[in-house]
Amino acid sequence: MRAVCIASGKGGTSKTTLTAALGAWLARGHEKQPPEKRIKVAIADLNFDQATLTNWWGKRGRPLFPHLLQITNFADDLGALRQANWDYCLIDTPPDEMDIIETAIIEADATLIPVRASELDIAASRAVVDLCRRRRKPFAFILTQVDTRQPFKKINAAAIALLEEMGTVLEETFPMHRAYLASLADPTLRGKTGHEIDKGLESDIAAIWKAVEKIGEGGRSIEIAPTPAKRRAK
Repeated sequence: MRAVCIASGKGGTSKTTLTAALGAWLARGHEKQPPEKRIKVAIADLNFDQATLTNWWGKRGRPLFPHLLQITNFADDLGALRQANWDYCLIDTPPDEMDIIETAIIEADATLIPVRASELDIAASRAVVDLCRRRRKPFAFILTQVDTRQPFKKINAAAIALLEEMGTVLEETFPMHRAYLASLADPTLRGKTGHEIDKGLESDIAAIWKAVEKIGEGGRSIEIAPTPAKRRAK
């Protein structure tokens, strides 16, 4: 099983939105597949105070996949999934409880750090980077809530340059799109995520997952402390 921690040093960076979207993407079409071909994907909500991911899962109808991990002892619960040969677990974390974030980083195979193009977000991400390095766990950044209009391109490029001083930034970005803004907030959507509301977003979430799956693995390898390289900003 591959477990991915989604963590950042502050709130509002789309951690939960990304976790829900990726979980739904992995579980797509499972009901049409025979049991032996279904991807067994779980999501874990460690943001116990807000429980936004848990509430989203409930709105979605408490589906079998993605399955919401019922947490008693997180390390043991994740270990049970591994022993049962689950395929994936996506771990949503709270914004500023570093003990919980560190536990998730330790138990995960890789960490995805969502960051908006702002100095506050970039500064807050350093604590998560430090934990990943201390625990020798691979990580990568993803720029979120991206505004691709011309006035914001320089801001996005500057944010990417600063992040690359700390680690690898995925080429893929998570857009600021009204479908994702509505996905967790609108009860009438019954737990649909952005790419399920707007099919035009499917290619974006597919590309993000393809990149996330490679963090710390073969192919486009993402090192623990990579050397910054020039890149094109989106």
